[in-house]
Amino acid sequence: MIIKQLLYIFQANFYEAKPFIRFAYKHLRWWRLSNRQSIFWTAKILILYFLTALLFVTTCFTGYITYGFTGLFVFFIIQYLFLPILILLAHALFYPFDVAAKFIQIWRAKKILNQHRNHLIIIGITGSYGKTSTKEILTALLSPHYNVLVPGGNINTNIGIAQFLISHAKKLPQTTCIIIEMGAFRTGEIKKICDFVEPDYGLITGITSAHLEKFGSLEKIIQAKFELAQAAKKMVVLNGDDKNIIDHLNDNNLSNIKITTKQKFTNIAYLPDYKGITFTYLSNTYKTQLLAEHNLSLIALCFAITTEFGLKPDQWVQALAALQPIKHRLQPIYNSTAKIWVIDDSYNGNYNGFIGGLEVLSRALGRKIVLTPGLVELGSASQKIHEQLGIEYAKRGINQVLLIKNSATEEIVTGLKKSNNSNYIIFNNTTIAHQSLGNLLKPGDTILFQNDWPDNYF
Repeated sequence: MIIKQLLYIFQANFYEAKPFIRFAYKHLRWWRLSNRQSIFWTAKILILYFLTALLFVTTCFTGYITYGFTGLFVFFIIQYLFLPILILLAHALFYPFDVAAKFIQIWRAKKILNQHRNHLIIIGITGSYGKTSTKEILTALLSPHYNVLVPGGNINTNIGIAQFLISHAKKLPQTTCIIIEMGAFRTGEIKKICDFVEPDYGLITGITSAHLEKFGSLEKIIQAKFELAQAAKKMVVLNGDDKNIIDHLNDNNLSNIKITTKQKFTNIAYLPDYKGITFTYLSNTYKTQLLAEHNLSLIALCFAITTEFGLKPDQWVQALAALQPIKHRLQPIYNSTAKIWVIDDSYNGNYNGFIGGLEVLSRALGRKIVLTPGLVELGSASQKIHEQLGIEYAKRGINQVLLIKNSATEEIVTGLKKSNNSNYIIFNNTTIAHQSLGNLLKPGDTILFQNDWPDNYF
């Protein structure tokens, strides 16, 4: 069980040694590391589990053969104390086979793609935020007219995309368009995906300090996102409402680009009871059930791409209106019994998204409440960003801020105190916070869930 718990954290850290070791020796209760989620049993994890167990048993047996029961006891204690190191050793032994297996899968997937490239259009989507929302919007607009294939969930790595394509190979002969999310934690990773899938079109949603801790600098994040722009064979569409995109546009030698903006949308109105937004564009009135105004920038991106597919503005109306709120991304949920609105934004992990969520919360008629652990992977910018978040909570009139205790908590509190706001409560964990909501919330309240830290960040 302890090996399973440690492997869960290793998996949550994307098999990176430094954050795994740092977390393991900071949180020594190795028998209870899995609280928010649980291990995902892939073939790789199963091999690492049995390989680690084999190393553990073999070493203990060696101690018994050499020194008897005393040796068995001593070796057991030593092995237990160095169990995270043992997992890294198992990973090192398996690594060459893992690399070979991934290479073969990507090779197979590329071979499958090459068999159908003459009739396939591949669209890549990247950015620090809004990738999944953009994918869902674009899918909704194109699906009534084209046979669209879209990886579900958070499949956005080269190996994840390869496995998806292999498992859906039989659908490719009938497929017209594939829409692919592209994620990255360092420069070069999006380029690898592009070298593999060879996108015809690219969309860049926006660039923020998300994953700053892993990238090391905002400049590297910008460089990574523009790898898609460099690779798109026909056109890249850029969000002109995003400052980091516009400010660094001239740093990249791009020939075929289209810049979009929500500024061309007029008559923007917010519907009551979180039913969405209406707006006018090119003499057509549109309705979307998506709540945040920043989604209008993403819709503008998708409108531009579908134009390249030959669709007309009036063909977007019904498709956009039918798109349901995206789960865990500013998803409105009404509790008719308690008469409370819940805005579930628990999959949002970037500052701009947090501000967009507060803009949605500002439409509440009753008390405005936020429940959050803060943001992750901000590196040296964590204190500045979290203090600013606390200031925003105070400035925007949030009636109660509910904080899940972690390394970011005091930074948010500092921002609140700078604004002379003491309307906050700190909970030791998410479970206690949720159990307390029944006593804290009143009819007419709206509570916004912002982000949900995985176990490897507490």
